Amino acid sequence: MPTNKQIAVRYLEVLGARSSGAELEELMAPDMEFTEYPNRIADRGSVRDLATIKASWERAKKLMQSQRFEVLHIYEQGDTVVLEAQWEGVLAVPLGALNPGEVMRAHSAMFLDFESGKIRRQRNYDCFPPFGA
Repeated sequence: MPTNKQIAVRYLEVLGARSSGAELEELMAPDMEFTEYPNRIADRGSVRDLATIKASWERAKKLMQSQRFEVLHIYEQGDTVVLEAQWEGVLAVPLGALNPGEVMRAHSAMFLDFESGKIRRQRNYDCFPPFGA
């Protein structure tokens, strides 16, 4: 049985590999809740359920040629895993002042709460530097 830390790292690998929605869904509880706090991309933030998470992920796969996460730090306390990560995504379509092929970056703090070996709740604090930087 993998640890929560291992599941958290696998989750980021699946997101970065543009894997199938089924592979992503295997890591999440059916009542998964994702909270994205306000940032440069989502100025009002958002709260998503599993269906909305999957739909957003499929849309993101069309916006990005590729993406990857680099885990800088990872901590586990009880049923919570905290990750500090850097994200890079190569655009497939224009976004604001950025053109296809250009790289977007973000620094993220992610809090993943686990229940029965599945991600039950995720809270993201994403910081995007100026685009094109």
